[in-house]
Formats: sequence, C-alpha cells, structure tokens
Amino acid sequence: MLTLSHICKSYIHTSNPKSSLKVLEDITLEIKSGDYIAILGTSGVGKSTLLHIIGLLDKPDRGSIWLHDQAVDTLSNKEYTKVRNEMIGFVFQDFKLITDMTVFENVEIPLIYANKLNKHQRRQRIMDVLEQLQISDKERVFPSELSGGQKQRVAIARALVNKPKLLIADEPTGNLDSDITHEILELLQRLHQEEKLTLVIVTHDIEVAERANKVYRLSETGLNLL
Repeated sequence: MLTLSHICKSYIHTSNPKSSLKVLEDITLEIKSGDYIAILGTSGVGKSTLLHIIGLLDKPDRGSIWLHDQAVDTLSNKEYTKVRNEMIGFVFQDFKLITDMTVFENVEIPLIYANKLNKHQRRQRIMDVLEQLQISDKERVFPSELSGGQKQRVAIARALVNKPKLLIADEPTGNLDSDITHEILELLQRLHQEEKLTLVIVTHDIEVAERANKVYRLSETGLNLL
C-alpha cells in the first residue's frame, strides 16, 4: 500500500536558522494492505514526525514515498491533498474535536471537504459510523459533555467517515485511563479485523504496541522490526 524508502527529515532551529535538528535518518518502512503496525519509541525520537510523513501531512527532506506503484512526489499539490483526504484517516491523542460543534458536526467535517455526498447521504453515512461505534445517541452533544473514551470514539468516527484504507493513530490512548484504554484498543482491533483496515499506531506503551501484528522500535539508530 505505502512504502517509505530512506526517509530523512530535519527541522531548522527557530533560534538559529543556520542550525538544524535531525529528526529522522534513513527510515525505510513497507506498509501492506491489512497490516496492523505499531511504532514504539520514547518521547523525542521522531514518532509523530514519522507518522505525519506516513499520513502525507508532512514531506521528507530526502527519500521517497510510494503509494502502490506511484511515487508520491510526482503528484500535484491538489492530487496529494486528494489522496490524503480520501485514503487516510487520522486519530490524535488530544482528540482535536471542535468544541463549539456537536458530535454530528465534528464527524461531518471530512465529508464536507470531500464534497461527494449530498446532505441526506452525509447524514446516513455519519449515523452509520456513530452506530458502529455505539455513540449514535450522542449526535447532538458537544465535546465538553463527553467522557474521554467517548471523545476518542468521536475522533475515530471522524477518521472513518470517509471510508479510508489506512487509519493512523498518534498515541490514541495517551490521555485515557487503563479501562478506557483497553476499550479503545479493542475497538481499533475490531475495526482492523472487520473492516479490513490497515492500521498504524504510534505509542510509547509496550502493552499497546503488543496488540499489533508488527511492532517496530524507532530510536536514534533508526527503525527496527522487533
């Protein structure tokens, strides 16, 4: 599905524009359709940067990304955005829900950007995914009225509503207690199995990582399969 080859990424120091911070060096990773991959690593090793590159939210300084048999860097900016929006769903540690929008409205956002369904079709798609995640009774509720687990379910619903092929989760249980963590991990595993989703999770928690079919450790020496 997606192949990263010899990826490198650095950032310029804001205090010293002549100096740069190397974050990723010579990273190669193959993601096959149906994979459940965990990328394990401590804080500061570049896990989120790598995830953003996998999710086409950021571009490497060097190296190549292949989507199926096409080099991503040959895509126009419009094509690049279209592929990201249609193929990839994102789930973040801090949920990133819009506080003054209801659950329904938060989940609707990707569909509005995609501009492929009419209002009736959007509502049907949203209610289907809310029902699947057992939060259909929360459609008119605002994020401030939800528990942490419910917020993460809404975030997952928003990630799934465009029916992506690849679901990416950045520390999806980092703000949740142990019981809710177990609940969310069970949900992600069920979605992987039943929806045939390709799933990539970044985490610092070995117990979270061990649920995956493939576990990689990211460190200063590179990315290694455990």
